[in-house]
Amino acid sequence: MSTKSYSGLKAIIIAKLTALAGGAFLSGTATATSAGKLVDSGADFSEAAIGDLVRNTTDGTTALVTALTSATQLTLDTDIFTSGEGYQVGAQLFDAVYGVNETEPEGNPVCFVIEKTGGGQILDTHRNEREWQFDAVVSYKVGQNSTPEEAYSALLDAADRVIDMFDQDPMLLDANGLAQCKWVRVLPVEFEYAVGEQPTHIARLVIAVVDIVNRYGS
Repeated sequence: MSTKSYSGLKAIIIAKLTALAGGAFLSGTATATSAGKLVDSGADFSEAAIGDLVRNTTDGTTALVTALTSATQLTLDTDIFTSGEGYQVGAQLFDAVYGVNETEPEGNPVCFVIEKTGGGQILDTHRNEREWQFDAVVSYKVGQNSTPEEAYSALLDAADRVIDMFDQDPMLLDANGLAQCKWVRVLPVEFEYAVGEQPTHIARLVIAVVDIVNRYGS
């Protein structure tokens, strides 16, 4: 994943993108409470795999599968479920999320989060409202088990999932449901096709985050 620790809004965005699921193939409701487990007596988790992303659709928290305990029970790296809460199980969308434009990224697809206006542009001097912008660059290589058409279709799907995630989470809520900004939105997307060592489809999304800071010098 990201090879460096970041702070502030950039760290939050990287964490959100890292936890983004690439399409749930299993969903349902937890039927029991068991520490560090997802239990659904009516499920068949035989298609799940270690490392799959599990999302609690009731409170938005996520965890990773660490063991396939049984056909109806998964062991997770974080205790996030109680009986009656909804879940989705699916692979992570990005193999890696970087805070820089990595020259030799590992995995496919990957995402780079790069500051555009890291200092915060002043939008409203009365409330000291500021906007930060980040480029989220989604990169999908052609030829790694995909044709150019398949890679482009996957890129469109990944861009849609990123936009939808921020549409559904416009205040960057943390695990406790606390807002981390005033609002966030994704600006229009640019699509590119690059030919280097390997042909690559690229989508560039601009993530704009507005917040109110305490001091003008912040």
